[in-house]
Amino acid sequence: MSAWISQIFRAGQAAKGGVVRRSVKSVKKYASENELKLAVKAHRFHMARSKGQYVIFCYPRAFKWFS
Repeated sequence: MSAWISQIFRAGQAAKGGVVRRSVKSVKKYASENELKLAVKAHRFHMARSKGQYVIFCYPRAFKWFS
């Protein structure tokens, strides 16, 4: 895992079970989408992509999606 990806999960919001956002452009520049997906899965978190952002829900338990 790249240092840039590791930094995402050391962010304060990640530690508190919050939400972390990163731009698609930044992910492509510093890592890869696949690497981010694998890291999210390893942490048992959840991730969505909306427009130009990846939104990572830093909570390992199940949650319910509303549309």
